[in-house]
Amino acid sequence: HMKEVLFPNTIEYIGKEAFSGCSKLERIELPSRLNEISNACFQGTALRDIIIPNGVKQIGASCFSNCKQLDTVVLNEGLICIDSYAFSSTAIRKIVMPKTIKKIKQFAFGSIFYNLSQVAFLGTEVVNIDERAFENTTTIFAPPDSMVIQIARRYGLTVKPLDEFEL
Repeated sequence: HMKEVLFPNTIEYIGKEAFSGCSKLERIELPSRLNEISNACFQGTALRDIIIPNGVKQIGASCFSNCKQLDTVVLNEGLICIDSYAFSSTAIRKIVMPKTIKKIKQFAFGSIFYNLSQVAFLGTEVVNIDERAFENTTTIFAPPDSMVIQIARRYGLTVKPLDEFEL
């Protein structure tokens, strides 16, 4: 029946399925020293928004999947990988990828309840995006010299200049 979790700042890792299925959990504040969020740890919760701290390098598979009310996610610099199904079946419509992102795995944002329509990439470096990481209705916003543009076009995604993205 817990609705809120506040972590001490000493926590660096949240393990597999730690809060999975806590359907009443509406609010969490992740500690600044956190560096990994494991597989399915917040799956099926009632979270509406989440801020991923700078130190988190990877968001595990199905970490926030089936959080049907989750509509606001802030991904900070330092994040390198978003694993498969990490944000599937959520209410996220727009998201900004930090410059540090290097890998987005298949179905990271996809699902039958697909809402994500706009993704902004801040960096120009090569990002390994699996073919089915985003649905074909997603519009990718990126700097003109970004390698993401080539990848998005290869997958048939709409591409627009980053300066047209509005949060």
